Amino acid sequence: MRHISLLLSLSLCVFTSSFSVAEEVKPAEDTKAIFYLQKEDMYLGDEKSPVIMIEYSSTTCPHCADFHKDVLPKIQENYITTGKVVYILRDLPTNKASLLAAKLAHCGTTKQQYFDFISAMMESQSIWAFNKNYQDSLMNIGKLGGLTQSKITECFNDSKLEESILKKALDASKVIDIQYTPTFIINGKKYEGAHKYEEFQKAIDAELFAFNKQLLEAQYQTNDNTMPAKKDKK
Repeated sequence: MRHISLLLSLSLCVFTSSFSVAEEVKPAEDTKAIFYLQKEDMYLGDEKSPVIMIEYSSTTCPHCADFHKDVLPKIQENYITTGKVVYILRDLPTNKASLLAAKLAHCGTTKQQYFDFISAMMESQSIWAFNKNYQDSLMNIGKLGGLTQSKITECFNDSKLEESILKKALDASKVIDIQYTPTFIINGKKYEGAHKYEEFQKAIDAELFAFNKQLLEAQYQTNDNTMPAKKDKK
């Protein structure tokens, strides 16, 4: 498909030793919603969390796999389960194998199944992602996840699902100018490439600090506005 060739032009992944300077993306008014939780998003955590962390990821990108295996569990323990971060995972397939894998992930009936499939595919990436028989390997992952062969085949052949995945990926790449996988958006700031947990920790803590500061300023302002005026002494 035409869409696949466009996505294939994206770099598969990139590695840098530290976060690049955060770039605050300023999209047009009608596209700002992309930085917030969408109805069909797959996410972990409390949707009312003060920090929104979005990952654009390909299941065939080695640095994406490293993030899911080594970094995301720590973020989940320290920030997601504590109500500080809502983590949103959005598919950005970079080749036919990752597109098929994304379709398999959405083949599950629940949000948890989606993340279970993503986790399984990231864990076993070296086995299936670069194998010419990747479709058979994905079929096995689907069966291990409790899906029937007929259900998996149905998902693999679902043209509407494919179109939906590719359209969302292309829309995001245009609005955010995504050049690499993984790409992260943390409260509207873009971070590209693979990074250590400590670098994510620094970025998230900075957003939490800013959020708490705003809360305190709002409280002080409210208190000042509601305090009764002092009467002059006679």
